[in-house]
Amino acid sequence: FSPGAQISLLIPGVDPAASGLPPVNDVARSLDAASSLILLDADTGERVLAWAELDSHAEDPARQLLLILPARSLAEGHRHVVALRALVDRASDPIEPAASFRALRDGVPTSNPAIEARRPAMERVFADLEAAGVPRSDLFLAWDFTVASQRNLSERPLHIRDDAFAPP
Repeated sequence: FSPGAQISLLIPGVDPAASGLPPVNDVARSLDAASSLILLDADTGERVLAWAELDSHAEDPARQLLLILPARSLAEGHRHVVALRALVDRASDPIEPAASFRALRDGVPTSNPAIEARRPAMERVFADLEAAGVPRSDLFLAWDFTVASQRNLSERPLHIRDDAFAPP
């Protein structure tokens, strides 16, 4: 993933304001202990400033993405955790997590090999969040990703440059 990428996901009917997601004019709210949005640098254990908003370019409200935007570039080569909790819809009704995520979050065994294969990685995500003071029982959704390293980001363009300027 790019250090400057936005994080996008579809949560039909989510109301960012009613859910308490930090808006662009109050990104500091993402650092609050009770924030509905947690963006965590798992390598340092520090929260990252971020805000969330609905995609204003979506033509169909049912397909309107929730955009999570870090307030600064993410650390190259670091693993990051994204977590959402206490989400509500436009009628202020709680939005329930997917059954597959609930099974992972709540430690409920399933007969689905794909879910069971994800369990060890998700336990690491839950442990990172617990260490940051975010209990797993509150989570609507959580996942992790690793940002590309400096070498990964620069090696190919530098090779192309060097090849272009090499003597014939």
